Amino acid sequence: MLQYHWTLTHISTNQQANDMVELFKKTNPKVCAFDTETTGLRPFDSTIIEIGAIKFDRNGELSTWTGLFNPGVPLPWQITKITHITDQMLCDKPPLSNQLDSFLEFLGDSVIVAHIA
Repeated sequence: MLQYHWTLTHISTNQQANDMVELFKKTNPKVCAFDTETTGLRPFDSTIIEIGAIKFDRNGELSTWTGLFNPGVPLPWQITKITHITDQMLCDKPPLSNQLDSFLEFLGDSVIVAHIA
């Protein structure tokens, strides 16, 4: 199994954001922004059903990664209404655990930006 090390930084002030922008201007890192969809809104009993990610640098898009995952349980109708993901779309997909290494490999050494994570 692949092993990764990340440093988590929460940007909560304008100065921190400005400092990060200046650092990015100097170093041009690869950035990976991703978003997830889940079976619910509570993290302790929800499962990821979709991940979408885009890797880019200051010159533009480098690559994308997307995955749908079978949660092993029927989706609540409210989640289908919000995400437009249906049980039929997930029934033949692998569980997240089968694709997690692929996603982590995609992230690689990128700066990771999560949407509402």
